[in-house]
Amino acid sequence: MESRKQIRTRMAATRSAQQFTRAMKLMSATRLRRATDAIIRFRPYADRTQALMASLQVLLEEEAFKHYFHARPPEKIALVLVTSDRGLCGAFNTLVVRRALATAQTQYAEQFARGDVTLMSIGRKGIQYLRRSGFTGDARFVAAQRVSTLEGAREVAAHLTAAFEAGELDRVEVIYHRFKNVATQVLTHEVMLPVQPAPVKAPTLKPGDEELCFFEPDENALVGYLVARCVEIQLHRAMLESQAAELCARMMAMDKANENAEELLRELTQSYNQARQAAITREIAEILGGRLDG
Repeated sequence: MESRKQIRTRMAATRSAQQFTRAMKLMSATRLRRATDAIIRFRPYADRTQALMASLQVLLEEEAFKHYFHARPPEKIALVLVTSDRGLCGAFNTLVVRRALATAQTQYAEQFARGDVTLMSIGRKGIQYLRRSGFTGDARFVAAQRVSTLEGAREVAAHLTAAFEAGELDRVEVIYHRFKNVATQVLTHEVMLPVQPAPVKAPTLKPGDEELCFFEPDENALVGYLVARCVEIQLHRAMLESQAAELCARMMAMDKANENAEELLRELTQSYNQARQAAITREIAEILGGRLDG
């Protein structure tokens, strides 16, 4: 049985940890409002971009642009993992990495065995988990803070789009948590390249409408630019969704940790009182024993 000194030490350590969890929960709650406002404002813009890509797919007739929209044999694949730079958010990062590894080892098992599956971790925790799991394939790391802005997302999207156009990648997928509400974050797996306009209903063109549509300055200059912007916006949306979901996950984790600390303190207090009562009973017994011996 622990001594009273040991129990007091554990109680002090638990109270200190509880102060930390409360502070982390408060900080996450403070930042969450700004994060949710950002993703709510950005969602209509991202949805409108998807609608634009749906219209573009209908209007394009040249085979030179079809590779942007139609899947080709997936020989080389890039999986983009949107994780966080910090921990203390439960299984938030673990679920993303496990989904990526499961996809690489099952859906793309043949390509994975050849070393043609690249895992790009946006967030330090993703690459740390990959290293701990013994992953020996092609893994790259980009700081989440670097991609949290639209300019940072543009840099990563430009790299992925250029690799896709050059034939270095046949498929680019992103895995992230989508923010639904404070208690729910939905693990989402989407295809970024080739462009997937399926969630948005494509416009219906009447006979002769194609003649009223034209590109300025021209298709060659415009289509590649729009596809790059679409990937950029989709990646930035994934980052905003993930940031809001991360804060929610951290709030829930800190709240659960605070509850566990309360329960542990109750148990330690009970143990301490029992130890003190046992010590008092023992001292009384020793006093009575001494009187009887006398």
